[in-house]
Amino acid sequence: MQLTKKEAGSMKLGKFLGVVAIFGLLGPLVGGTVLWVVATVHGFFSGAGSAAPQWTILLSLLFVIVFAYPAGIAFALLAGMFVAAAGVWARWNGIIVPIISAGLACALVLLLAEFLPSSAWGEPKLIGILPICLIASLVCWFVTRDIVRSTWPPAS
Repeated sequence: MQLTKKEAGSMKLGKFLGVVAIFGLLGPLVGGTVLWVVATVHGFFSGAGSAAPQWTILLSLLFVIVFAYPAGIAFALLAGMFVAAAGVWARWNGIIVPIISAGLACALVLLLAEFLPSSAWGEPKLIGILPICLIASLVCWFVTRDIVRSTWPPAS
């Protein structure tokens, strides 16, 4: 069954928005969890974490996840838009796409942060944000890659 151009366009737009929504919901959660794991492991190896009660470790996870959304939503949505646009309209969906998307999202957000008051962001650096954004982007890409590929016409 062939779709009309209008139906195909609507389907692609819906898949695009779905991929961006998944990135927006899952990206900050993954990024916050990665940040929490790194901080917790660092705390244990530096000796600071061994004295902390276990409930504080779990409380810190909740704290990081809650604040990961306001801090990471811009990165996640931009990376999601890049991945979705590349996959849905350009049919590029290899592993290099989320890597480039994470770099572009980080660079763009940090460039825009230059125009905000310094107290809003402190002094964010690409070197500290990029690994977290990269891991989150790769996980989100893995989750959404079949959604993107479902918009491609079957090979004949």
